[in-house]
Amino acid sequence: MKKTNISTVLLAAYAVIITIVATCYACQCEHLKHHHDYVPADTTYALILEPDSLPKQPQPDKPMPPIEPVNWDKFITAIAWTESRHDDNAISCKGAVGYLQLMPIYVEDVNRILGEDKYKLSDRRNRQKSIEMFNILQDHYNPEHDIDKALALHNPRAGQGYFDEIKQNYFNYLEMLN
Repeated sequence: MKKTNISTVLLAAYAVIITIVATCYACQCEHLKHHHDYVPADTTYALILEPDSLPKQPQPDKPMPPIEPVNWDKFITAIAWTESRHDDNAISCKGAVGYLQLMPIYVEDVNRILGEDKYKLSDRRNRQKSIEMFNILQDHYNPEHDIDKALALHNPRAGQGYFDEIKQNYFNYLEMLN
């Protein structure tokens, strides 16, 4: 049996980790259940996303204007533009699908909230059903429709750039209404 020195093993492990991280960043699809690789299979989504456990996002250098009152439909449109460019058939490299780029765990959690298997994975390609699922999840975890909380619920692993892009898209849609 050939002896392997510890530095060779560590170097190989480091290469695997770098490959995984590089693939993740190259994909740029940090969607809702992107954390599936880090959470044990028996951990429910509800436990992960209790409001007090939502990730705290750093404040941008330039503060965004206040968002009051929320035009929820335009906010969803802004998310969809960032996620899929409004393509109902968009598929990310991580398995997020559709207009709002929903992961399978999103569908599972919505069905758990409803207490029935109303939605199927294929419903992620249906714009109206994707919006329904988004609203069910938001109404359950974020009934006040706070935009920052909504973004953290929709994509908890996203960076500040993602949040800022959606907010900017939202402001652009609001300006078009004026």
